[in-house]
Amino acid sequence: MRAIAIAVITKDSANGISFRGNTPWPLLRQSADLIEKHTKDQVVIMGRKTWDSIPRKQKQLAGRTTYIISRKLTTLELVREYGPGVLAFSSITDA
Repeated sequence: MRAIAIAVITKDSANGISFRGNTPWPLLRQSADLIEKHTKDQVVIMGRKTWDSIPRKQKQLAGRTTYIISRKLTTLELVREYGPGVLAFSSITDA
């Protein structure tokens, strides 16, 4: 079986990905639907700051395994708080 990687990358016109701790654009429902469609039953990889920006009740992404790239968080901490399906890695290479 061949692995397929889909990257969803968002940025503003100056190649910025955040402004004062938030995304510099509103997340449109259409974008959210597209991201959900393409990540269902897949692994979602994000940085710790992105993970921290997600509201607590939305952190458990249904039907997805979530990899958090972090030097601070551990898988044990994440599993204790959110259950299985959320894992921490210290680098993208480790993930």
